[in-house]
Amino acid sequence: MKDLVLSLFPKTIFMSKLNNSKKEINEILKTLENIKTYKSYQNTASSYGNVTHASNQKNVLELLPKLKNKIFSKFNYFLKKEMAYKNDFKFTTSWISKTVNDQISMYHNHKNCMYSGVYYPDMDKDSAPLFFFQENNSSFFLEPSEHKLCNTSEVKIMPPSDAVIFFPSELFHCIGKHSSNKIRYCIAFNFFPIGNLGQADSYAEVKC
Repeated sequence: MKDLVLSLFPKTIFMSKLNNSKKEINEILKTLENIKTYKSYQNTASSYGNVTHASNQKNVLELLPKLKNKIFSKFNYFLKKEMAYKNDFKFTTSWISKTVNDQISMYHNHKNCMYSGVYYPDMDKDSAPLFFFQENNSSFFLEPSEHKLCNTSEVKIMPPSDAVIFFPSELFHCIGKHSSNKIRYCIAFNFFPIGNLGQADSYAEVKC
């Protein structure tokens, strides 16, 4: 028989484009530019470098209903076609992340939600990448001769313009160094499952 190599229990990340026109993207950016942002909560004594900004407003997608519907439609495709989940989900929060030249964010994850996502209206070759991190619980640290998905704890993704990414909320992630002189705007959001969850003593009913 052939060798069998399994990557057991992976964390599934989904990326796709929303097919917005240039005019639609410019309208999205104009809306984002008019929303106030503040220095991120990650700006702590233990952080390094110049960290990013976020919006106080936590329902930004309500200002962009057409974009919200496109994101939700793509998310439902991911849920039903790729993950084969029966439950419906709802948005809980949506906010802006604003990154200027030389800024970064610290690794973090999101609570009180099952899936999180990010939409990127306008990116260039020097825009900050998105990093994902999975802690290695092994008692050994070995340096591989070649980094692959099966032996790395950090994955770098460079999203194109008009891309949306969905990922499990518990997955640690951060914004890498932003080398572009153009402001990097993105909209982040969280999802929560609704309806009947689980069974027996783990059953719960969540109403919309």
